[in-house]
Amino acid sequence: MNAKSNKRIVVKIGTSTLTNESGHVDTIWLHGFAGQMMQLKNSGYKPIIVSSGAIGCGLSSLGLTKRPKDIPTLQAAAAVGQIQINRYYAQALEPLGINIAQV
Repeated sequence: MNAKSNKRIVVKIGTSTLTNESGHVDTIWLHGFAGQMMQLKNSGYKPIIVSSGAIGCGLSSLGLTKRPKDIPTLQAAAAVGQIQINRYYAQALEPLGINIAQV
């Protein structure tokens, strides 16, 4: 076992990186990012992705045009958006043999 096989790399993806101007997931960027994660994996690293963007992605699905201030609506947007984000990550990463999970 080489030294790299024990190395984890945590990559934080912020909302502004993950989404486009309309608040939707930027799938072109995400597929390029998936390729970069595959390169890390093939080099012996274990990438861990921490992602923001759930609220932003959930807003449009709920028909909201601006970020709400009340906690229940923010939680609803995050819950809806998290499912969407996971779907996009799965579409980009799973064909490359990279599993996704939510914690």
